[in-house]
Amino acid sequence: MRKLCCLILIGLISPLIFVGQKCDTLYLNNGDRITGEIKSLDYGKLRYKTDDLGTIYIEWDKIDYVITCKFMEVTLKDGEIHYAALRKGDKPGTVRLGIRGNPITVPMTEVVQVTRINNGFFSRIDGSVELGLSYTKASDVTQYNGSADAAYKAYRFTTGFRGSLIHTIQPGKDDARRQDFNIYYTRLHEKNWFTEGNVNYESNSELGLKWRVLAGGGVGHDLFRSLFGRLSTSAGVYYNTEQGQDTTTTNSADGALIVSYRQYRYDSPKLDLYTAIYFYPSLTERDRYRAQYDLQVRLEVIKDLFVGLNFYYTYDSKPRTESASELDYGIITTLGYTF
Repeated sequence: MRKLCCLILIGLISPLIFVGQKCDTLYLNNGDRITGEIKSLDYGKLRYKTDDLGTIYIEWDKIDYVITCKFMEVTLKDGEIHYAALRKGDKPGTVRLGIRGNPITVPMTEVVQVTRINNGFFSRIDGSVELGLSYTKASDVTQYNGSADAAYKAYRFTTGFRGSLIHTIQPGKDDARRQDFNIYYTRLHEKNWFTEGNVNYESNSELGLKWRVLAGGGVGHDLFRSLFGRLSTSAGVYYNTEQGQDTTTTNSADGALIVSYRQYRYDSPKLDLYTAIYFYPSLTERDRYRAQYDLQVRLEVIKDLFVGLNFYYTYDSKPRTESASELDYGIITTLGYTF
């Protein structure tokens, strides 16, 4: 009876022990071997959880071999998506994808994204927070700004939000405000195609825009994708409802053409560059179109802490407020933190 109880107890405890074990292995260029658990790979940065060091980040091109004990969602440069365990390749810098019945070996530089299929909710979230403040004594102008973003990555999709605000105070004039908040969903498909949906809220006192809500979606394609960079384009249709400072609410349909590029560099100082062009021609209002250009540059000063330089340019051919300007632009410096 005692032996039977011991066997039952071992049977109950063993799964808990093995669930907690970290059985992935990395072999680095410098000869080190690290046992842990792969969480994700994106833009050349591997998120790796260990028992002794906690969660660490390792550059993908600093790894010779990688071995995982569970299946991963693996995206290659050409857009192919595989569900496979990662096995030791034939030579350093290669990885064998343990696909059932048809394993293949590819250079590790061909692997641009890895997502752990069974992973905790919070470990799938990446984000950042930025704050900025400036004051000019000669003109007595004070400006403060802030932005935040977070993304949740899971099986074949990413969802998240982005938000930013700029508030300028100048004596003798009305305060100037610019706000932009976006909730998005992106679904990945084979051969670097994707579909997306967005809900966006914005306001801009310089353009006479009290508020605007855009809701819609489209189809996109990665024109170029490498370990550290991605060039994408997409097209879609959006429902637009908006109100000017002194006008009633108007509704319309807009087309959308978007081109974006992101590039990472992990050599010191670490660099994160993002730029995008948005073009919104109205489908229901003649001769009206809007355009937006964004440029964001981040340089890491210490681990996870960065300084940023942002530039934006916004144009509206027919502002909702007659006395408002057709364009708005600005340069912003920030101090931020990534998580």
